[in-house]
Amino acid sequence: MIILVDTNLLCRLCNSVKPPVRETVASRHALTTLRNQGYELAITPQNLFEFWSTATRSPGYPPAGSNGLGMSVERADHWLTYFLRTFKLVTDTEQSLPFWRSLVRTHHVTGYKSHDVHLVATMQSHNVTHLLTFNTQDFKRFPNLTLLDPHTV
Repeated sequence: MIILVDTNLLCRLCNSVKPPVRETVASRHALTTLRNQGYELAITPQNLFEFWSTATRSPGYPPAGSNGLGMSVERADHWLTYFLRTFKLVTDTEQSLPFWRSLVRTHHVTGYKSHDVHLVATMQSHNVTHLLTFNTQDFKRFPNLTLLDPHTV
């Protein structure tokens, strides 16, 4: 079975702004545990776009809570290479856009939350039903999704 890994885990895996914190440890443990249990872990291009935005943004960038990791382009690219070697890449299909459009209309999704819906639409187009994320609340509105919190894996 395939489990999609949310961008927030990718960012916590390589967070060099702070020493390892609870979320970093939980990310590493969850990924190792799931892989050892035989699950295939996947990412999408959307994850990589979001990671790049966060990784290369300054740690003091406003608004509060949206701080970046302050990585150089070279360091962020190193991590992209690592992610592409480590995780299965699932890309959009012809069904992704219709799925996305239906989901944003049905669930009245606006603004930046539409990026999360893009992940869900890509998952649907590949029949992926499991998502590993720290932001389970952001995805609860979508039926037929099994949400895995890294703290509980």
